[in-house]
Amino acid sequence: MLYNPAQMDKKELYNTFVAREELLHELLETIKDNTDKKSIQHIILLGARGIGKTHMLRIIENKVSDLQNLQSKWVTVNVPEEQYGVFGLIDFFEYLLKIIFHSSQLEKVDQNTYRKELLEIEQNKNKESLDKIVSIFKDISQKEKKQFLLLIDNIDKILAEKITEEKELEYLRSILMTENFLMIIGTSTSIFEEIALYDKAFFRFFKIIHLQNLNDKEVETLLLKRAEFDGIADKIKLDENKNKIKAITDLTGGYPRLVLMLYEILEDKPLLDVLKTFNKLLDNLTPYYKHRMDDLAPQQQKIIDTIMLSDGLASPTDVAKKTGWKPTTITSQFKRLKDLNILRIKESGEAKKRKAVYEISDRLFVIWYQMRYLGVIRRRIEYIVTFLKIWYDIEELKDKISVYSSQYQQNYSMGNFSESYSYARSISIISCAVTEISEREKIISEQIKRYINLGKFEDALNDLQDLLKIHKESENRQGMANDLGNMGVVFQIQGDLQKSLQHHEKALKIHEEIGNRKGIGKTEGIGNRQGMANQLGNVGNVFQIQGDLQKSLQHYENALKIHEEIGNRQGMANQLGNMGNVFQTQGDLQKSLQHYENALKINEEIGNRQGMANQLGNMGIVFQVQGDLEKSLQHYEKALKIYKEIGNNLGYNSIINNKIGLLLKSAITHNKEKNAGKALENLKEIVESLKETKNEDTIKIIVSVIFELLKDSEYDFVITIIEILQKEHKDIFEICEPFMISAKYLKTKDQGILEDTSSIILEGVKKILEAVERPKNEMNNVTSSFHTKG
Repeated sequence: MLYNPAQMDKKELYNTFVAREELLHELLETIKDNTDKKSIQHIILLGARGIGKTHMLRIIENKVSDLQNLQSKWVTVNVPEEQYGVFGLIDFFEYLLKIIFHSSQLEKVDQNTYRKELLEIEQNKNKESLDKIVSIFKDISQKEKKQFLLLIDNIDKILAEKITEEKELEYLRSILMTENFLMIIGTSTSIFEEIALYDKAFFRFFKIIHLQNLNDKEVETLLLKRAEFDGIADKIKLDENKNKIKAITDLTGGYPRLVLMLYEILEDKPLLDVLKTFNKLLDNLTPYYKHRMDDLAPQQQKIIDTIMLSDGLASPTDVAKKTGWKPTTITSQFKRLKDLNILRIKESGEAKKRKAVYEISDRLFVIWYQMRYLGVIRRRIEYIVTFLKIWYDIEELKDKISVYSSQYQQNYSMGNFSESYSYARSISIISCAVTEISEREKIISEQIKRYINLGKFEDALNDLQDLLKIHKESENRQGMANDLGNMGVVFQIQGDLQKSLQHHEKALKIHEEIGNRKGIGKTEGIGNRQGMANQLGNVGNVFQIQGDLQKSLQHYENALKIHEEIGNRQGMANQLGNMGNVFQTQGDLQKSLQHYENALKINEEIGNRQGMANQLGNMGIVFQVQGDLEKSLQHYEKALKIYKEIGNNLGYNSIINNKIGLLLKSAITHNKEKNAGKALENLKEIVESLKETKNEDTIKIIVSVIFELLKDSEYDFVITIIEILQKEHKDIFEICEPFMISAKYLKTKDQGILEDTSSIILEGVKKILEAVERPKNEMNNVTSSFHTKG
C-alpha cells in the first residue's frame, strides 16, 4: 500500500488520519486566532519522514477550505516537498505566486495584471525586485481581504539551503514579524541551525510542535480505517490479527507511511494491474532519486527542474533565458551534468543543427520526477501516461480498456461500486495515452456516463472538460454544445444551480447559432433543433429546482413543441414527464397524473424501459400524495422490477426509499389506529425491502421517522420497530440502538438503563435525549419523495 498524502483525495485523507485530532484542533484554532491579527504565530511541525507531517498539512488545507469562517479569510498555499526550482528568496516568492495563480482561490483581483508584473520582475531582476514582489502579495491580500496560509513541506530545505543569504533570511523574518498577510505552518525532519542558533535569523521565532509515533492502538485504528475505506474490513480480520498489528508497529516504529506500505500483508490479494506495481516501484525508488538530486549543487538542481518543465528537452540557451543566468554558467553546468551521465544530447535527424538539445538520460527518473514534483503545474497523471506510452502499443491499450470496461460493467451490475470505480479510473488513466482523437473522444464519452452512474461527479466534470477541449480544437460546435449541456446537468445534480444555468444557456446559444445558420426546420438542422429542445428542458429543470414553476413550465412547453415538430417521441415523453413534476409541485395532481400517463404511453410504444420506470415511479408518488396506498405500492413495484432488470441502481434505490418511507407512514397510521396487525405487516415488508438494497438515504429516512416518533412519545412503537430490524439487519440496528435505549429510558425514567449502557453508545443516547427536548426543527427530516426528470 503506497502512502502519498500529496496524491490522496479528501475522502482518502480523512479516512487515513488518526491520532492527530487534538493537534489539528489546536492548529485550526491558531489559524483562527491569527485571522486579521497584527502579530502572527508561525509553526513548524517536527518529525521524521513518514510520521504524517505532509498528511497534516493536507488535512489543514482541506479543513480551511471547508470551514466558511476560515475559507473566507485565508488563501491556502500548499508548497510540496523539495522544490528544486527555488534558489533565493525571490525565487521562493515567485514560486508561491505561481501556486496562488494556479489555484482557484482568488476572486476579486485581475490575475493577468499581476502575472505581467511577475514576468517583468523575472526578466529584469534587480535590488528592487524583492520589494516589488512583496508588494504584489500585500496588494492581493488587501483586495481579496484574505491572508495567505503557507503550508511548507521541509521548510528546513528552504531556510537552510535554498535561501542562503543571511540578509534575505532577515528580510523574510522582518516581513513575517511586521506584516500579517502571511502565516507559515512548515514541517521539518529535524531541528536545523537557522532556528536553533541564537545568532541566526529565525532563532526562537517558530513555535515547534513534535509529531509522535503511533502506538499499537493507533496503528490498529489506522489499519481499520484504511480497510473500511477500501471495503475489505471483513477480509483482513483485525480482531484475529492483534499479534500482527503489534508486529507491524514494531517493524515500522509506528510511522504511518511504513504502516500502510505493510498494509497488504494482512490480506494476500493481487495488485489490480501493472500500473499499481509500477507505482509501487516508483515510490520505493524515491529515496534513491531524492538522494541523487540532493547530491547535486543547487544550480544543477534548478537546471534539471527547468528542463523537466520544458517537457524534458531543453538547450543551454533555453535554460539561460528561463533562469536569467549567464550563458557561460549554464554551459559549464550542462557539461558537468553530461559528464555525470545525467544529461545527454538528444539525437536529431537533421544534419545541421544550430543548437544542441539535451534530455534527461534516465527515463525512469523522468517519470519519477513527473510524479513527485510537477503536480502544481501539470496533472499528476502525466507520469503514468509517459510509462504507458513506453510500455504498451495502441492496440494493447485498447485491449486493456476493453477488458476493464467489461469488468466495470460486471461489478456495477452486481452493486460492487467501489470495484467499478477502480476499473473506471484505470480506463481514464489508460485513455490519456491514446493519441487518436476520435478514439479518445469515444472513450471519454463512455467514461462520463460511468462516472455519473457512480455518483463521481468531479471525475465526470474533469472528463467533460477534456472532451470540451477536444471539440474546441477540432471546431466541433455541436460537440461543444453537448459538452456544456452535460456539464450543466452535472452541476445541477451537485446543487450548483447558477453554474448549471450558465452552462445550459451557453449550450442553448450555440445550438441556436448553428440552427439559424443551417436553417430552422430543414432536415440538416434537426440535430441542432433537438439540442435546443434538450437544453430548454434542462433550463426548465433548473428553474423548477429554484422554485420558479412558471418559467420552468414555459421552457418545458417550448421544448415539447420542438420535439413534436421534429418527431422526437423520446424527447416528447421526457418533457411530458417534467411537466407532470411541475403540476404535482403546484398541487394539480390530476394534471400531473395525466402527463405522467401520456409520457408512460409514449415510452411503452417506443420501448424505452428506463422512461417507463421513471414515469411509473412518479405516478406512485402522486398516488401516495392522494393517500391511495395500494395504487402507490403497485406502481412502485412495477418501477422497481424494471429498474432491477435494466440494472439502474440509482433509480432502484430512490424508489425503494420512497416505498420504505410510505410503508413507515402506513405503519405509524395503523399503530395510532390500534391496528397492530397491519402495522406489523408494514414493518415486515420494510424488512424484506431492506434485503434488496439499503443506502445512506434509506437509513436517514428510518432514523428520521424514529426520531419523530420519540418526539411524539410513541416509545413502545419505536422499540417494536428497532427490535424487528435487529433480527434481520444488525447494521441498521447498531445505528438505531441508541434510539431504542432512549425510548426505554423515556418510557420508564429508569436510570439503571443508562448506567448499563456502554460509554460509546451512551454518548449517542445523551444527544438524542437532549434533542428530544428541543423544538422539532432541530433535526432535519429527510424527504423520501423523488421525482425523475424526463
